[in-house]
Formats: sequence, C-alpha cells, structure tokens
Amino acid sequence: MARQPRIHYYGAVYHVIARGNNNENIFQDPQDKEKYLSLIENYKAKYNFLLYSFVLMPNHAHMLIEVKHDPLSKIMQGIQLTFTQYFNRKYSRVGHVFQQRYKAILCPKDEDLLTVIKYIHENPLRTGLTKTPDYKWSSHLYYLKEDSSPVDTEFPLRLLHRDPEIAHKNYHELMYHTPFDALGVANIYEMPKNMRVSKYNEKREAAKKVSLEDILSLVAKETKIPKELFLKKSNKPEITRARRLFLYLVVCNEVLSRTDTARYLGLSPSAVTKSVNEVESDPRFQ
Repeated sequence: MARQPRIHYYGAVYHVIARGNNNENIFQDPQDKEKYLSLIENYKAKYNFLLYSFVLMPNHAHMLIEVKHDPLSKIMQGIQLTFTQYFNRKYSRVGHVFQQRYKAILCPKDEDLLTVIKYIHENPLRTGLTKTPDYKWSSHLYYLKEDSSPVDTEFPLRLLHRDPEIAHKNYHELMYHTPFDALGVANIYEMPKNMRVSKYNEKREAAKKVSLEDILSLVAKETKIPKELFLKKSNKPEITRARRLFLYLVVCNEVLSRTDTARYLGLSPSAVTKSVNEVESDPRFQ
C-alpha cells in the first residue's frame, strides 16, 4: 500500500517524532545531542522554519515545527541525513540510524498547541529520566528565559497571555501545576502512537489532501492565465512563470512525484528539478 503524501502548506505545524532504527539509541552521549541541536539550528536558518518545542530522548526526538515555503520533508531529510553521516562516522558503523519514516502529526495552530508543548516537555518526566520537566535536552528551559533563541516561544506564550510577564507565569502554572485532565484532553500519553486526542482528531480528519485540481485552480486564479495555456509549453514569460509555479506546488505538496510531474508536463525529470530549484531561489515566486 502506497504511503499517504505529507500535507504541505505555508504555516503548517507538525509534531515530528524521529525514532532510532529498531528503537536503538541515537544519542550515545551529550556530544551527539549537541550535534543534533546544531543541525536543527543550521537547517532552521536555511529553511526559515519556526521551532516551537523539542526534546531529545535516548532513542528518539520530538520537535514541534511550523514550516514556511519549504516542506517538512526537505527539512527532515537534511537533518536526518547529516546526523546519520556524523553518527556512522563517529561510531564506525554503516546503515540506517533512524527509522525510514518519521512521524509527522499535523497540529492546529491554536490553544491546543500548548497541549503538544506540554506533552513534549514532559517526555523525560514520564519515562523516568527526570523527576521534573527541568530536562537539559528539551526546550522547556528556554520558555523560562528572556532570550529563548533558537526556540520560537513568542507565539505559544502569546496564546497564554498578551502580557509577556503574565504569559511566563501562566506557562509555569501549565507545566508544574496543570494536569492534562484540566486541558480537556483524552489519552494524551498515547498521542504519538495513535493520535487519540479528541480535539486533534476532529481537526485532523478535516484536513484534506491537496489535489491536482486544487493547484490548477489556484495557479489559474493567481496568475490570471487559464490552465489550458500554462499546461502547454510556451515562450511567453507570463505563461512560463505560471507553469513553473504550478510545477513547484505539485512537487512540494507531493501531489505527484517528480517523475510523474515531468510526464504530466512533457518534461524530463532533470528539467523538473531545475525548475523547482529556480523557483526556490527566486524571491518573485515567494
């Protein structure tokens, strides 16, 4: 059975869980955790995503990420591949370090986000690594600081209160004195496994896979060029631009593979890759 494509759109928020292959430890010592965090920072600067929360456990990592123009798949490919190369070189090994398919749960960008953050920050507490949420290798401590870089705490804290001082107090109350039952959440401990959180399920079921027709209609509306025109090759700049925009959205939303996109537009796969790269580097498309 084919895997479902990832849903991608500007501003999408994902709870990402990346596990070690066969549940093996991917962080053997503090230097490994430091390396992984440095990679998150490097790719954050490259792809301009927001990092709302993270925790590094011995055999897996949680991240709460809001993407911009670049899809989550590109972000995670960069982080996982680079860390795998580092890990295998350091420990003189070969093969996979991570499970091949990381989990990515689409999250609503509202007060429910605080529940995910609390869940992520309490992972070490629930597994017995610590007795409080005060775990060095999570973003929890960044929420208690004035300078939270590289964690983007502003939006989550604003969900707690517009006044920063009150927001920090409310965050402290949320983490240290608020049980999950008070948040109206069911089966929170099983959330990464089967997503049994009532509010999430409603919104997750409402999320629709982007279709080819959706993108055709969007490009036609934004460029004011009928789809019958931009689906054909042309030397006119405005049609070429619409065609590239369509190609880019199809590939980045994983509606079609690059090979199938090339076949659909009568191009070579290398031409599709070249066009995607050109769109990403052209600020006019952004």
